[in-house]
Amino acid sequence: MNQEVGNVSLSLDYFKSKVSDKSLSILDIGCSYGTFINSLYSSGFQNCSGLDTTDKFLSEGKNRYPHIAERINWYDGDRILHNGNKYDIITMFDVIEHIPHIGRFLRESVYDNLRPGGKFIFQTPNIYTNIPWCIYKDRSFSKYKKYHCSLQSYSSLKKLLINSGFKDIRIEKSNLISDYNMSNLNRFFPPCVSITMLKALSKLPTRICTNFWGVAIKD
Repeated sequence: MNQEVGNVSLSLDYFKSKVSDKSLSILDIGCSYGTFINSLYSSGFQNCSGLDTTDKFLSEGKNRYPHIAERINWYDGDRILHNGNKYDIITMFDVIEHIPHIGRFLRESVYDNLRPGGKFIFQTPNIYTNIPWCIYKDRSFSKYKKYHCSLQSYSSLKKLLINSGFKDIRIEKSNLISDYNMSNLNRFFPPCVSITMLKALSKLPTRICTNFWGVAIKD
């Protein structure tokens, strides 16, 4: 089985800390294999679906989770048209940083696809911690620009959300200790060093934390 491309367990924990109504309609943009959607569906969120741009992830996901195969589908990564069907919640975990012209995407594919009062729930890395980490792991000063073209700081992320039309914006930090993060760090450090690093990084103030988690509301 291929390794997950996102921190599903932490994303699920964060989502459930913000959403309790299992009848709400949910769209996960950048769903990868659909593991997050599968977890939601299995825990009672019946009106959930996901989109991704990578055929091989979706194909693998449909094989892994045949009972939700019709819920995870391909899109071209440009603009998601609602066709009259809008959502109560849209999620994007580890996705914002990958999208060129992210401001336009948030306005046209996220904000416009939410119902009034709908929630955008997200996670994205901090530009100030992510760039040094990518340089270290890639052994390159520029490779990260190919896959992290829209990295944000706390201030730029908040401005981006305001300019996209969102109100009641909350940006915060969350727990970093997970099997996924440990696995990534263990590729470079002994486990005892990895866990010490994660505990220390979890204590950083929000503006300089490694990852921003948040919720933004559509009027």
